[in-house]
Amino acid sequence: MAPKYNYKEYLQGHRSDPWNVLSIDLDAIASNYRYLDTNVPDESTLYAVLKSDAYGHGIKEVGTCLADQGCRHFAVETPQEGVLLRHACIQGEILIMNPIPDWMTELVVSYDLSPSVIHPSILEPLNKAAVDHGHICKVHLNLNVGLHRMGIAPSKITQVVHQLADCSHLEFTGLYGQPRDPDSIPVAFDMLISVRDKLIKDGLEPQQVHFANSITYLTHPETAELGLRIGILLYGILPPEQAKKIDDYEQFKPAMKLTSKIVQIRHLNKGSLIGYRTRTRTKRDSVIATIPIGYAHGLDRRMAKEGLVLIQGRPAPYIGPISMNAATVDVTDIPDPQIGMPVIVVGKADRFMLNLNRQARQAGTIAADLMTRFGTGVDRDFKYRMNQQSISTKIELKDKIIACIYTVRNEEELPHQLTVQDIIDFLLKNMIPYGDDQDTYHSAISHALALHQSGGFLIITQLGSELTGVLVCVRTNTSGFIPENIAVYICSHKEYREKGIAKKMVELALETCKGPMKLHADFENPAIRLYENLGFTQNYIEMRHPNGG
Repeated sequence: MAPKYNYKEYLQGHRSDPWNVLSIDLDAIASNYRYLDTNVPDESTLYAVLKSDAYGHGIKEVGTCLADQGCRHFAVETPQEGVLLRHACIQGEILIMNPIPDWMTELVVSYDLSPSVIHPSILEPLNKAAVDHGHICKVHLNLNVGLHRMGIAPSKITQVVHQLADCSHLEFTGLYGQPRDPDSIPVAFDMLISVRDKLIKDGLEPQQVHFANSITYLTHPETAELGLRIGILLYGILPPEQAKKIDDYEQFKPAMKLTSKIVQIRHLNKGSLIGYRTRTRTKRDSVIATIPIGYAHGLDRRMAKEGLVLIQGRPAPYIGPISMNAATVDVTDIPDPQIGMPVIVVGKADRFMLNLNRQARQAGTIAADLMTRFGTGVDRDFKYRMNQQSISTKIELKDKIIACIYTVRNEEELPHQLTVQDIIDFLLKNMIPYGDDQDTYHSAISHALALHQSGGFLIITQLGSELTGVLVCVRTNTSGFIPENIAVYICSHKEYREKGIAKKMVELALETCKGPMKLHADFENPAIRLYENLGFTQNYIEMRHPNGG
């Protein structure tokens, strides 16, 4: 007898926890980004901070979601996180906020990451790696404006910029500082502006200057005249300083929800002890539910003191200590609690909201601490209404460019936010001088994606969310005298020619189609040599007459 459930994902380690789920609402993150992006000055660069696995939300998934929204500047903590984003086809600037050791310079340069510099000793190794790879490495200088954690002293910044300018393959891209707390923001901001102005006077102007983090943006919005690095607000959570005053802003939507299930129910007499080494006794005859989640999953043991969960939309308090893999809650006031009943540990149900900041305060910590713990300890489930079902593969083009290539068989499978008209516009712009008119493109694409046409498809390549290549293949439903498949259009973006896009698309098309394929190419088209190298031959001259019948 076949098993009732598919255990493949669980056995392969893709889902390790049968009870607990960390739900990530990528649509909320997209909404938060759009609000921020539309409320900062056009000339200000907005860096989306994705450090620590996007605050526990999943760096690849969040990065892809934000790229879909048009984000082109990202900030991470380590080169490893930057490489993960590149492998997820993120093509914008990726700022590494932590310093790097000498032996990581080649990795940073080869993946086109922008390192932060806190000491000039890293400049020579960076430049050598950039020379070896024939790349220009974008460098940001971290200025110490009062945080006294990392950064270059203002008195030494001019000297470091001169050393940077002497490096042939390094580019002075950014200057930034980090304020210590809301009270120190004005002084820190003035210090950064003063250093910038001095550099400009000396002819050493950086391309951009960025300063505001989430709390700075909320309390001193005037600092947004420079660039911003926004982290916790992206995930719909207020910074701890602001959260002491209000629980949330309507503009920002929390993206994280943590749920578990009841696995045990016990009826205990008044005066019972629950859990390891406890001294607290039940104050009444009680119904106690056990949930299989504990500090190994990210809960803070201090949450048990005054913390709550939600069951059937009603609050239920923790009772007894939180252990490594289990916690107990008092469900005496919950109507008819049952084994298997869902439990909200973080998130909203009906009129109740278990706000992360409030829970963090009860635990004597901050929301970012809890978020990163949950992201490490519990399986994540992502909600994204723009998710598509097309087959996607990462490919490496020339110059170590990482792109995504999609096989699309119907219009519903088009990649995020891409429409048929977008593809037509792309062909109109990039097929010159060998192109057709809009109606002809539309007809070919519609034929390739028609549900009744078995076998037609598009091959699409993207860098981030930018369309960079299109192949349109239609099915003829013939065999022998006319090949079953015709690659009607093969087009790569003008700015990305000679990167291998067309070759990758044709190779995938040959793997995808059933039966032989022919293609149409103008006699003067230089791509003919590529097609010949891929095995296409010129057996016939195709001649057409515009009229008939």
